Amino acid sequence: MNASFADPTLIYIMGTGRSGTTLLNVLLEVHPSVSAPAELLKFHAFKNEDRSCSCGKALSECPFWVPVLERLNRTVPHSRWTAYAAARAIEDHHNLARVLLGWLPAEKRDLYLALNESLVRCIAAAHQVTHVVDSSKYVGRAALFLRYGTLPVRIIHVVRDPRGVAWSFGRAVQTPRGLLGSLLYFWSVQTACLLVRTVFRKRVLTVKYEDLVADPASQLETITKFTGIDPKPLLARFESATEYPISHLIEGNRFVRRGRFSIRPDVEWRERMGWARRILVWLLAMPFAIIYRYRP
Repeated sequence: MNASFADPTLIYIMGTGRSGTTLLNVLLEVHPSVSAPAELLKFHAFKNEDRSCSCGKALSECPFWVPVLERLNRTVPHSRWTAYAAARAIEDHHNLARVLLGWLPAEKRDLYLALNESLVRCIAAAHQVTHVVDSSKYVGRAALFLRYGTLPVRIIHVVRDPRGVAWSFGRAVQTPRGLLGSLLYFWSVQTACLLVRTVFRKRVLTVKYEDLVADPASQLETITKFTGIDPKPLLARFESATEYPISHLIEGNRFVRRGRFSIRPDVEWRERMGWARRILVWLLAMPFAIIYRYRP
């Protein structure tokens, strides 16, 4: 897989929230040939409202986004972004079957892909990288890029123990959910992920959060091989540093505002979740727990 600035490889991270997707995003951005501005599905809203990126500056003043916006404004007429709001609905989970079966309005599909792929190409050209990471998580978005996109695409499916996901959603996070709500969400997303993984097997790699934080070097070596990234600069950086910078991200986990990060496993659920609740969550998520080899 030979990527270039004009035809970059899109690395798309899908999965549930609270499963380590943002962590993987910022780990990959350590590589000099990778740009990982996080959840690109929210770029349209950030652009329209001139919201702040993780560096604290508005997109119109951010040193990362200014050259991207300049290229994008020359490439895409404003009228197309106005029409994009209506096209975005095709990425929702409930449209996944229509995406896979080809039952989408061609006009909306083509507009959606044209604008999103233009954004990826502008990011790659502005910052001279061969790979762009989008950690938007939406499974429907992944399927759209795989089924109809013109860019080379590699999907990384991040999974986490359902008990860790449920516990994390119960804390004071951006989108808190109760136990039942988090499990219903986990079921719906993981069912969709398995469907996409089955249909596009060769272009989807599943990575467990627990393996990533326990042995990041080994997991990143597997990921770089899968995505066509030279592993040497990334692995060398992890051998020589314990903290890493967070630069210019759209959305993502709360830790992106800290400016720097280190790899610390989130295992609070193992210490604070009661045994009865742990068993209950495992039983309710049992099919996925078995598939991904999470023990009771």
